Parts: sequence; structure tokens; C-alpha cells
Amino acid sequence: MISVVIVSFRSTSVLAECLEALSPEMGEEDEVIVIENSQDDRVADLSEFRRENFTLLTNDRNVGYSKGCNQGIQLAKHDHVLLLNPDTVPVKGAVEALKNSLKTREKNALYAVELINPDGSRQDYYRRFPSVRALLIMFFIPIKFQSRFPAYRHYTYSTDYVSRCSFEQPPGAGLVVPKSAQLDEDFFVYGSDLMLCWEFAQEQWPEVRLLPARFIHLRGQGGTSSSPDLADWLRIESAIGFAQYFSKSGQTLRRLAWTISFVTLECIGIMKHVFHPEQRTRRFRRLRTFITVT
Repeated sequence: MISVVIVSFRSTSVLAECLEALSPEMGEEDEVIVIENSQDDRVADLSEFRRENFTLLTNDRNVGYSKGCNQGIQLAKHDHVLLLNPDTVPVKGAVEALKNSLKTREKNALYAVELINPDGSRQDYYRRFPSVRALLIMFFIPIKFQSRFPAYRHYTYSTDYVSRCSFEQPPGAGLVVPKSAQLDEDFFVYGSDLMLCWEFAQEQWPEVRLLPARFIHLRGQGGTSSSPDLADWLRIESAIGFAQYFSKSGQTLRRLAWTISFVTLECIGIMKHVFHPEQRTRRFRRLRTFITVT
């Protein structure tokens, strides 16, 4: 038996597709819990998916991904809770394969399902715990050049990525957590999955096992790509999340190095756009938010 928790924010259309694909995969005792973080009136359309083991909780404001997951975990009835994004679709038989695999697994460990592209290839989301150098490359070096840097190749398991069956930090969308788990709500959107994996690694689970269950992830369609302003906010939210991770994991020097480096490179970016007022204003707003929060 499995509990599936989906945190949604302005994603009703893709969420409906997710639930439509998920419904025939679920057994009679399995349950789906949707946490809706927006006042999207279309969420009422989800009533057609309601059944005995379907729960919809609508928050009166956006409480964030981490708190939304915790709300769902607290409502869950089963020992294993699968955290999914609304823009995920199970491959046929994925849920049954997941449940069969969990029957012989430790109940208090973390696991992950495999997120794939529509063509069946593994998505580029699974990582080692981050270093400052790897993050600077990810944030400030164009994607086509990132693989040239050893720090980034190490961070992304470039030598054996496709063949690996375990990772230090799988993405939060697709984590299978025990009922006792709680995400750190100091992280609003990004970072709580990283922190959770790190906490488990300090106990007895240095890597998270990938289970034989595949879900297509329609990346970018889950309410996180609707405007440039939102993209800017998510970039800073991610940068803040990494700063919090370094601080909470006791990596004080890395926290300092990350903060100084990020601010410096953002300032350089502002100066590069001296003749582009709109770009300069957006970058300055990003920098101000980062400095204020960190």
C-alpha cells in the first residue's frame, strides 16, 4: 500500500492529467492526497477523480512546497509516502512495481522512483551533495559549457549517470519517504529535499536507492515557468536554499564562500547590463532579495 502526495500551485491542467493516469494504477487501499497552494477555481474540476481514498486540501495561501508536503505526509495513512509533482505521469505498472519493491525494503529509509523524459531517457535531476564550485558553474556558466568542468561532472555523476542505481540526492519529486519524515519548512520551495537526503545520509543511508518504478516528468509544466518574474524568483529561491543547506549542515565556510561568490557574480551581471535598464533592474531585484534573506 502506498500514499501519494502531490503539492500543486496553479497546475490544475497538468494535475488533472497526472490524476487521470494515476487513478487506474492505484489499488483499493492506496491513497492520493493533493495539496493545492493556490486559489485556482479550476481545482473544483478535480472532483471527478475523487473516491474514497482521494483527499484534496486547499490552502488559503501559498504555504510553499515543503510545508505542503508535510501537510500531505501528516494526512497519509501508509508507511511509505511517494512525493510527486503535478506534472508527472506514471508509466503503466509503475505503482505496482513500486509497491512490490517496497515490500522487502526498510520502512524508515528514503527511496526514489526514476523520473524520465517522454522518450524514456533518465532525466538530468539526480545529484551528489553540492560543492560551491559546482553550484557556481550551474548558476553562471552556459549549459553547453558546464560539462567541461570537473567539479560539475562530479556533481552530476557524469561518468556513470545512466547506469547508477543510487544517488546522494535525488529530486524531491519522486522521493519515497517514511511516514515519520518531515521536510524542513525553513525551505520554501527548493532545498528541503536536499536537506532531507543529507540528514538521512548522516544516519545510515549515504545514498538513496532508485526503485524500479518509472514516471514521466513533463518538466517546466508544473506552474514554475509562467513568467520571467517567476523564473527570477525561483532562481533566487534556489540560491537561498543552497545557502540554507550549507548553514544547516554545518558547512559554514561553504555558506560564506557561496554567498560572497553569488553576490559578486550577480553584481558583475548587473554591470554588464548597464545599457539595458529592464535587465539591470531585474538583476538588481534578484540580488537585493538574496542579500535580504541570507
